Amino acid sequence: EPVLEDLQSEGATFFKRDTEVFFNGETARRYPHLFYPGTLLTYSTVSEAELLKDQYTERAATFRNGAPVELSTYLIEYAHPEYDIEGLRNASENISDDIEYYYTQLPEDIPDRVRELAVELTEDQTNQYDRAKAIEQYFQ
Repeated sequence: EPVLEDLQSEGATFFKRDTEVFFNGETARRYPHLFYPGTLLTYSTVSEAELLKDQYTERAATFRNGAPVELSTYLIEYAHPEYDIEGLRNASENISDDIEYYYTQLPEDIPDRVRELAVELTEDQTNQYDRAKAIEQYFQ
């Protein structure tokens, strides 16, 4: 499980929060996964449920005896990030290979005009944050 100090990074500070999540009433929808903002630190349930968390999406699926289980109540403790824009602008541009592969994939047959537009939109930007914001603003 992550330790709060291990989550601190350039441009982000994480604060520990906890909350109880419950779905009550006969018509309440239940799901075979946990809902939580930020990074899940700990959880507890009234029923014995196992948790399988995806390393990239952090989706936390709940199981009992190997089968998905829908929980009606659970307690969670999570790390909630607060971002500092200047910190994001000054963050290192070195990212791990697995993160780069997972989050920056493009189709092999992407048209050249799309690549050219991306270069044009970001050519005056000096960091990843401002490059992402320039592309975001193009679509607004």
